[in-house]
Amino acid sequence: MRRYSSGEWANPQAGQPRDSSLQFAAAREDAPRRVELIFYCAEPSQEYIDKLRWVGRFLHDQKTWLSYGHTIPNGNPPAPFWGSQVLDTLLFMPTIVRRDQALPEKLVLSGDPVHFLWVVPLSTPECNLKLEHGFGAILDLFQANCHPHVFNPSRKSYV
Repeated sequence: MRRYSSGEWANPQAGQPRDSSLQFAAAREDAPRRVELIFYCAEPSQEYIDKLRWVGRFLHDQKTWLSYGHTIPNGNPPAPFWGSQVLDTLLFMPTIVRRDQALPEKLVLSGDPVHFLWVVPLSTPECNLKLEHGFGAILDLFQANCHPHVFNPSRKSYV
């Protein structure tokens, strides 16, 4: 975990490179080889770290990949995350924090830039909106509601 001078915490979670010996069924040719998860929170919590590690293991165990706009529900039926009453699904998207947008240019491992996916908790209705109307619909919803980049477990659903 790293603390910014503004007092915010970010947790870039170590991810694994796609290993060429594994067959990733859905991976596109243009998918980054190295992806890290980044989650912005007011205070660090082991619970956050554990869930991010779970996402990494899930991807490895399922031999799949993750990119912008993908979602993962917290179980079936989805259960709320981290003290929230309604946020039960994770959305992965580019970070809106300017200083972190340039990280792939600065962080290169074995010649591969490391891309970052911002982990954003969603409610089921928000996820359904994204699934029915596309990634742009959730981006519009975030903009209309001035969605903060720091996780707030008290946030209500925008839908």
